[in-house]
Amino acid sequence: MLLRTIDAILLAAMTFAFLYLGFSLMRRKVDPGVRRYMVSFSLWWILLGIITGLIGVVIHLLAFLNYMWPVVYLAYAYIVLIMLAMSLLINYLAFIYLGEGKALRTEKVIVSIYYGALTAYLLYITYIRNPYPAFSGFAGIAIKYEIPLDSLFPAATLVTTSLVYIPQFIVLGLLFKLRSKLEDATSKYRITLVAVSITIWFVYGFIISAAEITGSAPIHFFGRLVALVAALIVLTAYFPPKFIQKRCGVKSLGEA
Repeated sequence: MLLRTIDAILLAAMTFAFLYLGFSLMRRKVDPGVRRYMVSFSLWWILLGIITGLIGVVIHLLAFLNYMWPVVYLAYAYIVLIMLAMSLLINYLAFIYLGEGKALRTEKVIVSIYYGALTAYLLYITYIRNPYPAFSGFAGIAIKYEIPLDSLFPAATLVTTSLVYIPQFIVLGLLFKLRSKLEDATSKYRITLVAVSITIWFVYGFIISAAEITGSAPIHFFGRLVALVAALIVLTAYFPPKFIQKRCGVKSLGEA
């Protein structure tokens, strides 16, 4: 019970941090040409907040009520929402690298098709593996599968993980490359922290997966803290404290 309580508190903190960051970015006034892409980035964090609350806090409540089966349906909702969130993130990161133009419009079409197909694939392989809920010592309820992923086809785990993460790491690599070409202090500062934050977020996914495999509570809670750090880094990127603005010569969102 203590571990579940700690996890629920961390999840509530993550939910608040993600939603606060998303709505803070959404409210700031920016150039009209940038606005829609900032909305995409804002929605990425808002969706993470919703997902965290939906799949985290609600799961703990269902565990407390000893009512597990809705968690299977939440797993399907999680897939749809996280893929939508990732497509929004990719579009924003592509905008930073490509800027407005034909290349960006083509990228948006490709991303829509790719993540639509990936969502269908993930839903399908989840369904055919016969998911079922099981109590977890620190996460409340976890999803287990009657059929292991690698039994579906050779290297299924590697292929699925690659399909999910490789596009993000490609775009992040391009962002780090773009950083070296920038001269404006604010742009360089902001892109660096955004790229670092998103990298940390993806690392969080691997940490939580490792915690589920090993059943390690310390790894699990460390992963939660890592996600909080990622949100705080982005908050600092767009709304740097006064001493950072003065020391690094950077500006807050809406000022630059």
